[in-house]
Amino acid sequence: MSLWSDVLSLLILFPALVDLLNNGLALKPPMGWLSWGYHECQVDCKNTTVRCLDESLIMSVADHLFNDGYIEAGYEYVIIDDCWSEPQRNEFGQLVPDRERFSRGMKFLADYIHSKGLKFGMYTSLGTYTCKGYPGIRDHFEIDAATFASWDVDFLKVDGCFIKADYLNTGYIDLSRTLNKTGRPILYTCSWPYYIQFIENKMVNFEPIVEHCNLFRTYHDIFHTAGNIYHTVKFFESSYDLMKKYHGPGQWFDPDMLLVGRGLNPTKGIDSFGWLRLQMVVYAMLPAPLLISCNLDAISQKEKELLLNKDLVAINQDMMAVPAQPFAIDPFLTIWVKPHEPKKGNMNPACSFAVVNFHFRDVTIPFFLHKYAVCEPFTRRYSVMDVLNRTFLKNITSLEPIHVTVPSSDAVVYTLFPL
Repeated sequence: MSLWSDVLSLLILFPALVDLLNNGLALKPPMGWLSWGYHECQVDCKNTTVRCLDESLIMSVADHLFNDGYIEAGYEYVIIDDCWSEPQRNEFGQLVPDRERFSRGMKFLADYIHSKGLKFGMYTSLGTYTCKGYPGIRDHFEIDAATFASWDVDFLKVDGCFIKADYLNTGYIDLSRTLNKTGRPILYTCSWPYYIQFIENKMVNFEPIVEHCNLFRTYHDIFHTAGNIYHTVKFFESSYDLMKKYHGPGQWFDPDMLLVGRGLNPTKGIDSFGWLRLQMVVYAMLPAPLLISCNLDAISQKEKELLLNKDLVAINQDMMAVPAQPFAIDPFLTIWVKPHEPKKGNMNPACSFAVVNFHFRDVTIPFFLHKYAVCEPFTRRYSVMDVLNRTFLKNITSLEPIHVTVPSSDAVVYTLFPL
């Protein structure tokens, strides 16, 4: 009997196997650009051309990712969030892109994005309406899944506004199965656990979530304030034990978008860039999806350099996929520790330390590699790299301290490579 005959026999005997996501996608945290954080639901293209969500914007984003070094750094998805469709379905019950803003349709955009070596993402919501009141996917799973597949969609973000826990717990599973049946591999990102915990105020069962979703939101939307970054980081710091169990290839906790390039709302005494760098560092260490949401025409050079820091991105994209373990020094100072490739002799991993400082003052501390068992086994010597400045500092043993100064409301990252 051939291998394929064996597989076919298993699927006949155990049909439930095909219900699981198991789509081979998101083996590393996805990277790309998402429209919501900067453009939101801006649909008035006549009066607001810069932030308008339309075809020309999406094509320009694809051009930037292709031309400006983003694709080489790993950013590959271009994702349209809410507010892309007509307010009503057509006479056949199908979703229709806004006829003015997306006049050539979504298949045209998909083809353009794919011609750049990038991937195309879209948004829907599990209920009757999206969060902004456009047609949702409820009662249209088959026809909408077929539509997204016909448009060559590679990534589908599925929100969960205006629905109750009982439907959340069945609808996300049913939609996952329906997407699988299209035969097109579509990365499937859910808001399931967020709505269960924070809207329905119920306990979350992660077992079915990780079986049926590639990404899953577990905390509030990210907003353009320092306080919001603080609470998001602290939530994921407290979630380490849960992430250690469920977070990894094909199934990632999603803390929402990066704010790098978008900035923070102006606040007296706040260094916006330090907070943005802090968020980027923590997302790299978790590791979390890296989804930019900004005007790529206007991004500053230092923000672009941060996003394109390949040494920092490499920590995020590491195939070991070990969540960073947080060690709180005090309520406002935490060391995050993450082993990752490359390994020496296929045994001793490199290890990165991110020191995250929420104090409104600079902090200087020493840390020692040998204190963190997560990085065992230790070799005799290591070469120390300052990741954010992309410079090698010195060689040390695992027993020697590294003294670091972390600016106020900022973060530093050091990688120790075994010699």
